[in-house]
This record gives sequence, structure tokens and C-alpha cells, in this order.
Amino acid sequence: MKLTKHQKAIFDEVMKSARGVVSKSRAQKIEAYAIERARWIDAEQAIKDEGETHILRNDKGVVIKVIESPMLKIAARAQDRALKLAQEIGL
Repeated sequence: MKLTKHQKAIFDEVMKSARGVVSKSRAQKIEAYAIERARWIDAEQAIKDEGETHILRNDKGVVIKVIESPMLKIAARAQDRALKLAQEIGL
């Protein structure tokens, strides 16, 4: 998988702090961590920019429903995964 610039920066940062030779298995976990950490950061930024709720309106502008931003679930899931992977790789 090709990492985005953001994911690659996180991957490189973790690899620099790794001591000694990194096994292929650990490198894959670090890559997964970088992906989840970047997803978490991006989702949190989207929440900051767009808010925690979205207002749905009809074609006349009347509020139909207020919903929770889907980014909240994405951020929570990515945070959970990133923290679990961080523990597995010794961060």
C-alpha cells in the first residue's frame, strides 16, 4: 500500500525512534499505526472545521433533522485502533 504524505511522515517518525533492526512484522504494524493515526488526526480536523453535528434541511430551508457528524465515529474508531497498535509496537 502506498502511504499518503501525512501517513508517511508518521511512519518515518516512528521508524526513527525504533531501536535496532525492525522486523517486517513490526514494520507492518508501524505502517498500520501510521494509517490509523493519520485517519484520527484528519477526522478530528474535519470535526473542528465542520462541527460535531450536521443540519439537514429540505428544499425550502426548513430543518428536517440534526445528525451527528460521521467523523465522530471515524475519529473514535481510528483513535482506538491507533492506541492499540501503539501499545503493540511499544510506543
